[in-house]
Amino acid sequence: VKQGNHVIREPLELPEEIKINGNILPAPGLKINAGTELSFTSNSYIKMHGPLIINGEERKEVVLESYKGQRWKGILVINSDRPSKINHAIIQDLSPTSAKYLDLPSAITFYNSEVEITNSDFDKTEKNNLFDFFR
Repeated sequence: VKQGNHVIREPLELPEEIKINGNILPAPGLKINAGTELSFTSNSYIKMHGPLIINGEERKEVVLESYKGQRWKGILVINSDRPSKINHAIIQDLSPTSAKYLDLPSAITFYNSEVEITNSDFDKTEKNNLFDFFR
């Protein structure tokens, strides 16, 4: 995702795999560049099968937050074959991930997926369970 301010108005679900000319490639993941601000509406969340890469920088953080004060439904990373990395991020205004077929107790879940988190803040999250890590 390029630098700038963007509003996410619906669930952002990335595919498990991509088929190109008959070849099956692994899940692409999501890369968010420094200085990017994503504002999520109340029905939106991120669900993906590849790595989540947040490349913020000091004084140029990546911000994931609610749109107009609505809590958004969080992040779910499933079976990523590569580690996720969250650096210099501000992630706030979350509620536990729930949607038509998801009902998770936490706002950010990594299922069978590695993650490294550095220099990041998590704030204004509903309930006490911010993270879950499952194997």
